[in-house]
Amino acid sequence: MEQLKLRVRNGICICFTAQGKETATRLLEKLSQQMEEAFDFLDYTGSEHSKPLKQVVKEAFQEKEAILFVGAAGIAVRLIAPWVQDKLKDPAVLVIDEQGRYAIPILSGHVGGCNELAEAAAQILGAEPVITTATDLRQAFAVDVFAAENELVISDRELAKQISAAELRGEKIGFFSDYPVDGIVPAEITPGVWQKENIYVTLKQGGCPKNAPASLVRRDMVIGLQEKKEQRDAVKAAAVVAVETGDSAKAAEIDMSVGKSDIGSPGQKSEQKKEQSYESENESGTPELLRLYPRTVVLGMGCRRDSSLNAVREMARVALSRAMIDKSAVRAIATVDRKKNEMAFLALAKEWDVELWSFTPEELESAGTKFAESPFVRKTVGVGNVCERAAVMGVRRIYREREMDEKNLPAIDLRVQKMAFNGVTAAVAVPASEQVRRQQWKKKNYT
Repeated sequence: MEQLKLRVRNGICICFTAQGKETATRLLEKLSQQMEEAFDFLDYTGSEHSKPLKQVVKEAFQEKEAILFVGAAGIAVRLIAPWVQDKLKDPAVLVIDEQGRYAIPILSGHVGGCNELAEAAAQILGAEPVITTATDLRQAFAVDVFAAENELVISDRELAKQISAAELRGEKIGFFSDYPVDGIVPAEITPGVWQKENIYVTLKQGGCPKNAPASLVRRDMVIGLQEKKEQRDAVKAAAVVAVETGDSAKAAEIDMSVGKSDIGSPGQKSEQKKEQSYESENESGTPELLRLYPRTVVLGMGCRRDSSLNAVREMARVALSRAMIDKSAVRAIATVDRKKNEMAFLALAKEWDVELWSFTPEELESAGTKFAESPFVRKTVGVGNVCERAAVMGVRRIYREREMDEKNLPAIDLRVQKMAFNGVTAAVAVPASEQVRRQQWKKKNYT
């Protein structure tokens, strides 16, 4: 069978006996060839060790994508128990008996890739993979695996569980996507046909596929109006703070740069009436729609020194709202290198669970020439436009990660040009390449 790269990119392997050490050595020799990084190997067969095993496991939960125990499952369970938190974030935990007869995933089988790790390990050792996940046992479509393999963010975990349960009851799942999907369509999926439970791959913020049932559109309109009201209220609150602190220039920036369409207007009361009327019409029996977001959007940002987290967060939200893109689709916040330690950017990246990328002025200059330039910004940071250039360079980084031809990189869609509010600037860029946007029904098969 052809060796395929595992979704798990790094990890540690721990053994407790001489026999386990022999099995682990045999396994890692070949398993490391299927990973980006070799496993760290920790031999706990003796009595003296540089670090307590509990501390090793704690650190591995924070830093590694997989923990492989060669030994008794009970030892592994006791060691990981204090650190188990979230199926979407916990590392894959695999147990292999010391003789290499069984490979048992005990944590993050789907999202963390432990099931496929178990199958790969079993193939190397001639062992039996002990897979207990229902959809895998039935070789059924698993929405969390599809999302993980295609680097999609699941919008609603409870709805994802509902979809899996519906499949196991023999129900069909409707599927819609703004992007092409390659491969053989799973038997459980009906592309373009609405069912009780449905999946939609999109960047859209609260959007629906074409030909969506009217009841679903109305329900999403209610949610959209509520979210817009919350955003508007937050921005207005920031303006009030600016006025109260005597910074009229900051308050004025709302009208000049964000615009009334983004933060509300005197028509607020009529909009509230709309919300009430939509809520009264929310029909029962409306189809469910699970959205999966490709994490390919780059939010380019700049700011005055020591800008507040609130100011940065609200500018980011407004820019994404204008782009009609959900924040779950953001891969990274990008900025100029001298702003990489700005506390508000660091805090927002952590809050949204995205990366913070920085580029030198020279790198930003290489983004091109079709950008609005500011002499003041150029004098301050060495380049005349930070947010637009950083957004573009961020998408280029995504292209390079996909190992695209450096001399012939695809176009980039600068979806939102420079916006400014409260000393913060933002722009939004997304890949225009179909290669990045395209998904596959099943990328890997170890069975």
